[in-house]
Amino acid sequence: MPLYEYDCLMTGKRMEVLRVYTDRRFCPCGCGAPRVISAPARTAFRWGDTQWSGRYDRGLGTTIRDEKHRKELMKRRGLRELQPGEVEREIATAEKRDAEHDANVANFNKHRAETGDVGLALARTFPADKILAESND
Repeated sequence: MPLYEYDCLMTGKRMEVLRVYTDRRFCPCGCGAPRVISAPARTAFRWGDTQWSGRYDRGLGTTIRDEKHRKELMKRRGLRELQPGEVEREIATAEKRDAEHDANVANFNKHRAETGDVGLALARTFPADKILAESND
């Protein structure tokens, strides 16, 4: 329900009343005083709030006061903002690593089936020259 202001003719005081929209036209005491047309209340600034006041941040799992508070919490928790496309790049990298791993497992199983020896299958799957080349990168 919205908050409406009235200058009461009986008491002479300005009052604010929560009312249903259809009942907004005249003072609720019955004096017949019309509703005062006023600017919207600036309560956010009156109470020291900003546009971010009391917003729940799902990523942080807490309510934050403002953007500065959010950045302080992120810094304290060792977090940072994600850059555009960063998640997609990480997913692509993980999928590539998973595909390489699956290929290595299939290659190892093939060599083990051929030789019957785990050590020989490992040596054929991961040749020393390939391992050394990767470690130098």
